[in-house]
Formats: sequence, structure tokens, C-alpha cells
Amino acid sequence: MHYQIVGLCPVKDHLLGGWGFGIKLFPEFKECVKKSKINSDQSFKAVEQMGRIWLDSCGYGRKMSFNGKERYLYEVNMDLRVSWGDWGPEHITVPGDACGLDISDSIMGPTNGKYLSPHNVDTMNQAMLLLIVFTWFAESIYILSR
Repeated sequence: MHYQIVGLCPVKDHLLGGWGFGIKLFPEFKECVKKSKINSDQSFKAVEQMGRIWLDSCGYGRKMSFNGKERYLYEVNMDLRVSWGDWGPEHITVPGDACGLDISDSIMGPTNGKYLSPHNVDTMNQAMLLLIVFTWFAESIYILSR
């Protein structure tokens, strides 16, 4: 699949950030993204279509009453967002305090790919949601690049 999930193991001693993990993106991943022809608009629409299922399944389906109208506490393409770039899902944001995965230079060196590094992944729900979103897009990239 041209990526590797690393460090997926909760750290019991840390209350905050203990569920963080990273994803190594190898140069072949970028090539597959280009071949897949997925763009920013399509990724937005995919989150729009799938996001409610993802949020609800990971424990973010809570509703609240605002001005007498019930609505979801967490919204698709607001609290759950994907920013698309040359490397595909370069920023994935999920509910929390600036929680997500953000692209950075590879831990293998600048010519050997990129790295999605974690920020404020404090709960299993956040980690699971990040994994679901990333792997859904990674599978779509792989299928469409063939």
C-alpha cells in the first residue's frame, strides 16, 4: 500500500497525546495519489458522504438542542476534515483540541517520502477515527490508481 502505520500503541502514563501514532508515506504513495486523480473537491465530497457514519461509529454522534432545534455536536467537514494535496490526505482533523494528523518531512529524510505526524491524539476514539479516515482514502487511492 506504500505506507506504514507506526507507533500505534497507547501510552498508559500520559493522559494527553498518549494515543498518537504516525504514518510513513513512501514516494510510491504520492505516485498513486496522482494516478488516482482524486482531488480536493472529491475528498470534500467523500467526507461529506461518509463522515456522519465515521463520526457516529467512533462515538461522536451526540446531539444537542440549540435554540429549540436538535443538531449534532460534531459536524462533517467542520469537526472532521481532510485537506488534500500532492500526498493525498495531508491533514486529517477529528474532534478534539487541535487533534489530527499533519504532513511533515519524512523521518527517513526529505527524499524518502513524507510523514503524517500526530497532534493531540488523546483518546482511542480519536485514534480510531483517524485510522478509519486515512485507510479509507488509502484504499480508494490504491483502487483508483490501478
